[in-house]
Amino acid sequence: MKDKIPNMVEKTIRWPGNLERVTILAECGLLSDKAVKVDGVETTPRHFNSLVMTPLLELGDERDVTLLRVEAVGERNHQKIKLRYDMIDRYDEQKKISSLGRTTGYPCCAAALMIGRGHITAKGVVPPETAIRGEQFREFEGEMNKRNITFQKTET
Repeated sequence: MKDKIPNMVEKTIRWPGNLERVTILAECGLLSDKAVKVDGVETTPRHFNSLVMTPLLELGDERDVTLLRVEAVGERNHQKIKLRYDMIDRYDEQKKISSLGRTTGYPCCAAALMIGRGHITAKGVVPPETAIRGEQFREFEGEMNKRNITFQKTET
């Protein structure tokens, strides 16, 4: 979206050392989707790693949390405004669903419903920032609210 939003920045909080570990996996080719043969069986390093690492990444008794903040500065009626959306989502104790799973899967589900209803009509691979605008965002937000994922909007 550099052509439309030249000053866009994304920051992700992970645990200390996460970036270094993922970088090592990538540098060793262990995240590659290029097929390789291992003892006569064709697979990809990424697939193999997902099989080996998924059990190691189980949360166990841990309960995750997802924090999201989106800030935008612009003009409305010739006046500078700043919009901020904050979301704090936690592990769903009743359904036993991680926050990461909720905040990844539920937006995809909402978008699929909106496509099925004919409310998103963009074709091909389209970023959500482009596909979901105006009234569509209000519908998307309503779908998130149904799933207890809520956003707090601040306007200054």
